[in-house]
Amino acid sequence: MTKRQLRQCLMKQTGCGLQGKDGGWPCGTCFGTFLQRVKPELDKSTANGLWQSLLVYRGDYTLDMVEQTQEAVDKNIVELKRILTEKDGEKNE
Repeated sequence: MTKRQLRQCLMKQTGCGLQGKDGGWPCGTCFGTFLQRVKPELDKSTANGLWQSLLVYRGDYTLDMVEQTQEAVDKNIVELKRILTEKDGEKNE
C-alpha cells in the first residue's frame, strides 16, 4: 500500500480528510473513532502510538516531536496498513 493509497483508504474509512500538509488526511478525532470501531481491544497508548506514527509518516511531525523512534513508526505504519487491509477485506466479502 502506497502513501497515497493509505491516505485514500483512511479517508474512505473515516469520512474525514481535513488535515495534513498535503491535505486529505483524517483528523485525530476521526482517526481515533475509526480505531475504536475496528479494533476496540486497542488500549489508548497503542492507539496514540499509531496516531503519532501517522503524523510522522504523513509529514506533519518529525521524530523529535513525538514519543516514537523511526523503527516504531515503521512498525506502526505496517500495523495500520494491516488493520485497514483487514477492514477493507471484511467489507468486500
